[in-house]
Amino acid sequence: MTDWMMPIHPQFRIFMSNLERQMSDEQKSIWVPKAERFEILGCYYQTKLGHGSNVRGIETTAILDEDSDEVILNSPTLSSTKYWLGAAGVCATHGIVVARLFIRGHGYGTHLFLTQLRDLDTHQLCTGVEIYELGPKVFQGMLARNAQVLRDGTYVKPKNTKHSYGLMVSVRALMAEITAWDLLKAVVVAYHYTKFRQQFKKDSTDKNEVAVFDNTSVRYRVLHLLATATAVIVVGHSIKKADDEYTATMLQTGSTSELEDLHLQTVSAKTYSTEVASRGVETCRIACGGHGYSGFGRMYAHGECSDLRRRQLCH
Repeated sequence: MTDWMMPIHPQFRIFMSNLERQMSDEQKSIWVPKAERFEILGCYYQTKLGHGSNVRGIETTAILDEDSDEVILNSPTLSSTKYWLGAAGVCATHGIVVARLFIRGHGYGTHLFLTQLRDLDTHQLCTGVEIYELGPKVFQGMLARNAQVLRDGTYVKPKNTKHSYGLMVSVRALMAEITAWDLLKAVVVAYHYTKFRQQFKKDSTDKNEVAVFDNTSVRYRVLHLLATATAVIVVGHSIKKADDEYTATMLQTGSTSELEDLHLQTVSAKTYSTEVASRGVETCRIACGGHGYSGFGRMYAHGECSDLRRRQLCH
């Protein structure tokens, strides 16, 4: 379920939305225009080798170094190695890192930090950026809409600590509709193919063979998936609208009263839609018979398992 937009989806779905929601007005005036003009390309560093969804269990640390006036980001364990970062392998010039902030040995919970990965002129990795290590970062990288660290090391805590948990909610809010559209693409391919493809005659007197789609089992599978994809698109659109309304309210009032309910909706929709879409695409592929198994339709990716693992590791 991929298309040509895959490399830049993180720019819109995750990176820019978090710049808008989590940066101070001063920070937004600098970074948002750059992102809108594609002067910088972003990604999101949360998922780790150990796990990705447990925000409270994030092992990556952000330690304030008052002598150098910097925040030092570090992944201190093997399990804290950042993994599966969309757009980081090739495209991204910057990334938003989720890390636990420490000042003078005291922890202040998870915060977001904007980091630069590549030189904007050469697109080469910046000096000090290594595989699985993010390298030195500037002090102003911490997204400071809800919490701040002053020059003297004073931590200004957020009015509401739930803001950082809304990040993945916004990402998940898009997934139901997006995956359903992916399923719909496969349904359209399967429908047109099975309507065109003819096989077997009803009886020996018929001149023409019957379209594959006219077989009850094939028609049921294709139309059932068409209805499912349509329903999930409607639900996904509704969830996305609810997330947009929540974001508008949160930015104006700071209220997170709807976050818990929205979290449950997005998690459930993500789980259901990705499962239905992946199985549905496979059903459509099988409905296309031999051509579904060939590579011409581009309905599936093909490669050796070890090769695919290497690619995922690198990207």
